[in-house]
Amino acid sequence: MAVPLTGPHQREADAASERADELAAKNKQLEQELLTKDQEIASLQHKLSVAEGDLDKLESKLHEHKSAREEHESNATNSESLQRKAHSLHTCCDRLTSRPSTLSDRWQRLSAKWRSGKKSTKRPKSATCDGDESDRDDQEFQDAWQEQHQTQSSDNSEPSGGEDDDGVVGMVHSLSQRTLALIAPLPIHDLLATLVGIWAHALLILLASTAVPVAVSDAGDGETAYDVFVDAQADLKPNVDEPAVHQHAQVTCQALSCSE
Repeated sequence: MAVPLTGPHQREADAASERADELAAKNKQLEQELLTKDQEIASLQHKLSVAEGDLDKLESKLHEHKSAREEHESNATNSESLQRKAHSLHTCCDRLTSRPSTLSDRWQRLSAKWRSGKKSTKRPKSATCDGDESDRDDQEFQDAWQEQHQTQSSDNSEPSGGEDDDGVVGMVHSLSQRTLALIAPLPIHDLLATLVGIWAHALLILLASTAVPVAVSDAGDGETAYDVFVDAQADLKPNVDEPAVHQHAQVTCQALSCSE
């Protein structure tokens, strides 16, 4: 059974119970505040995780923007270089198109020079060409021809046995002498005409040589085959030197030059 308190003890007990009630109320308040703080911490942690995710996204975007910026700078550099090249090309085109008449005139002159050079290589030398170069060529050709004729004459001057060999040597020697006499005073262009005349002369000599046996059978006892050949050759010589034969040779030479 509780003993009732009296006097000052009752007052102390009442004060202690009031203090206990106040402390209990404060404790509940602190617990409530602690719970609130815990909730705030949880929300802040959630916000922190969300912020970290956003930070990662922003960093990735920043990296993409940096790469895009570098690519843009490289494209800008390439674009500037291409623009400079395009400008230089336009300048060259303008410079080339500003002088079409000059280029066409140059092309026509070059074409004319090329055609004239091509024709000059195919055109035979004219008979009236009296230049130093043609005279030099004529002199060199005549010297070479005389040297070759002297060599052939020295080779053919050796004695050989038989009357037929003497006749052939005489024919060759006579033909060589007549050829040299015809060619020596002529220029190079008239050489073709002279050669055609010599060819006709040789053909006539061959025809005369085939007719020698018939002439020998009709000749007297004192004549030989070589004498008959000399007489036939003497009869044929005026025919070669006639103007008609020489004119025919020149016409033939001109026809050959035109065909070339």
